[in-house]
Amino acid sequence: MAASRQELSNDNIDVQDPFKDWTRSNLEDEAKECIRESRLHTFKDYIINGAYLAQDPEARLAFEGPDHHSTRPRDLENVSILKGFRQQPRRLYAHVFCCALGALIQGMDESAVNGAQLYYVKEFPYTNRSAIKGLVNGAPYACCVLSCFSECVPTQIRGALVMQWQTFTAIGIMLGLIFDFAFMKIGKNNWRFMIGSPMVAPFILFFLLWSQPESPRWHLQQAFKRLERAGNSHSEKSKVRFEEKARRHFEKAYLSLYTLRSNHLETGRDFFVLWYLLKDEIQRTGASSGRRRMVDLWRIPRCRHAFVAGLILMFLQQFCGVNVLAYYSSTVYQSASASDKFALGVSYAESPSTALI
Repeated sequence: MAASRQELSNDNIDVQDPFKDWTRSNLEDEAKECIRESRLHTFKDYIINGAYLAQDPEARLAFEGPDHHSTRPRDLENVSILKGFRQQPRRLYAHVFCCALGALIQGMDESAVNGAQLYYVKEFPYTNRSAIKGLVNGAPYACCVLSCFSECVPTQIRGALVMQWQTFTAIGIMLGLIFDFAFMKIGKNNWRFMIGSPMVAPFILFFLLWSQPESPRWHLQQAFKRLERAGNSHSEKSKVRFEEKARRHFEKAYLSLYTLRSNHLETGRDFFVLWYLLKDEIQRTGASSGRRRMVDLWRIPRCRHAFVAGLILMFLQQFCGVNVLAYYSSTVYQSASASDKFALGVSYAESPSTALI
């Protein structure tokens, strides 16, 4: 087991398949260590068999009895590998909807001011200065909701769902321009309705967020912190208290994953993988060593290459000027002697292409 953990600590390890060279005995020992540390003995069969499946989806499981869905775990895992988005649990649908709604709000915050600025500068002339206009236009975007799919979704559909963030952002840009055009003729205060149009979705999102499962990774981080405090405690009473808090966080992490998975077997697999990788990360970098993580970001080649590639892509995305059109396309057309109606009409006509692209 120690050799296996040392192997994972290698900077060049394949993080997508960390258990590929493990023996079944080492894998089972590590799964039992996970159960011992988390004290989740109720789910021990699922965690052990989940560990086998994390290494090899075709592994022969240690038990053949039915689980809560009256299906053999082997059959359940084979089905889950082939599952697409339509076969996922309803709670995962709700979680993805919240994330998509956050992206939609971001896109609407970008484009809602596109048409509004044609009118609010007439009522407030001092906002026509470039710096003030830019600050006013960018303020709603700065307050947009940020979400992430990657931690919560199964691996087989993770890439597709993460890419949907940008898709729904583009749809939000389109909706913002549509509302600008729709409110154009309602009178002097039309710009207020344009800017206010993205305010409905955040209210819906606010109430939906309370029904979403908590982050499994966060609960595991809190559990490891409690175990560390238990180890440093000088009194038996404090040690027992911190260990019990750690157990509760481990249990909440497992149950949170279960609400987003189809069955206990998939939950046991993902819980074991998440527990193992997070524990190794803490052992190598420390639970709160932000400086060490920043050093590793540049020291480890795979992290450095991914970081640099991400920086280049984000720079090129902004440098191409697409966001300028989302904010100022109507102003650009107006500066070319177009009427307000024509400027907003062209921006509205272009909005479907923004979503498609």
